[in-house]
Amino acid sequence: SRRVSVALVAVIALLLVGGAGSAPSPQPTSILVRGDVQIDRFRVQRDGTLDGAIRAFGRPTSLRRGRYQDCIARWRPIGLRIGFYNLGGRNPCLRQYGYFSNATMVGRHWVTARGLRLGDPARRLHVLYSPRRFTGSWAWLLTRTYPAYDSSYSGFTAKIYRGWVTAFRVRYPAGGD
Repeated sequence: SRRVSVALVAVIALLLVGGAGSAPSPQPTSILVRGDVQIDRFRVQRDGTLDGAIRAFGRPTSLRRGRYQDCIARWRPIGLRIGFYNLGGRNPCLRQYGYFSNATMVGRHWVTARGLRLGDPARRLHVLYSPRRFTGSWAWLLTRTYPAYDSSYSGFTAKIYRGWVTAFRVRYPAGGD
């Protein structure tokens, strides 16, 4: 009987030390996106590097080098995926050489400066932004011009799926292309 008591105390201690008895960490209530300028504390246009993203969001959950001189960083707990690149042939998965290309955000905690939240009905998007252009299911909320090419691109878009806003995407050529 004494063995059972000691074993029970040991199991409870292991559960408490291992965190199994603790409450899950709370998800952020709102993470703000300001067009293609700022994602939370990450200033896309001022410091569009992998180093800047790590300073803003912490170490990525995963960092994977792609086939086309790109690097995909993910922060799964907040639903953030950022693509980085390097036109000079350097490894874009290194903090100082990865330049921002695009970011995709999912999850109800993402909200725009105008108050559009992921999970809102598409009609709210139309009231707040009046998008004039679409690429498939992506509504262009902010249009930019490539200085080098005399063409436009979608700097900030929102995905509409079955009448709901389900994702945001930011694009910005931080590497100067």
